[in-house]
Amino acid sequence: MLLIWKWWDVRHKVNAGEMQQSCHEVAHVVAAMTSDLQKEEKGERDRNCINTRRCWSLPPPDWPKVNFDGAFCKESKFGSWGFIIRDYMGAPILAGAGCIGPVQDALRSEAVACLKALEAADLHGISRIILETDANQMDEAIRTTKRDLAPSGNLFRDIRELLYERFLCLHLVHVPRVCNSSAHELAKISRSRVPGQSYVWTDSLPVSVHDMVASDLAELRFIY
Repeated sequence: MLLIWKWWDVRHKVNAGEMQQSCHEVAHVVAAMTSDLQKEEKGERDRNCINTRRCWSLPPPDWPKVNFDGAFCKESKFGSWGFIIRDYMGAPILAGAGCIGPVQDALRSEAVACLKALEAADLHGISRIILETDANQMDEAIRTTKRDLAPSGNLFRDIRELLYERFLCLHLVHVPRVCNSSAHELAKISRSRVPGQSYVWTDSLPVSVHDMVASDLAELRFIY
């Protein structure tokens, strides 16, 4: 169907006086359109599969998974963030958390969490990642420029630039909250910290982080 449509399009343009495309050029365009369509269909299948997930899942080998989350208190207007990076066996590589202080909205907390996670990963030589968030708006802000004029637009641009220049991102995935629970808990408990205070843990991760990881792995084994 794509080939027939493109064939008609070329013929229509030639009749209108435009230069005729070669057979090779037409074939290349059709192949590219077919590839894009297949990617969209695969993405839809992946999203449907993700929507049925009930716990955190293991990433493939050599692709550490970065989970991040932000927290926001409506009463105090304080924001906080947390992230955790794990390998294909579910072992934690890095984790971080901190309190931002006053922020405009919850989305800014999410953006700071993502940027902190990417900066820490880059600093520790991690360049191949899978990125997961439970915030639908954050997913849109990273994938598109639709939210660039929002108060946190500068952060969204910084995130996209960092991803483009420093990382190979296998997937950017929007997951249910239950699949992002460890990052969520890290962000939640950081609301009580002093504004501006933050931590990034590598070798000696807190016991609480190991407990979160163990809980995720236990749920994973129970389901599968």
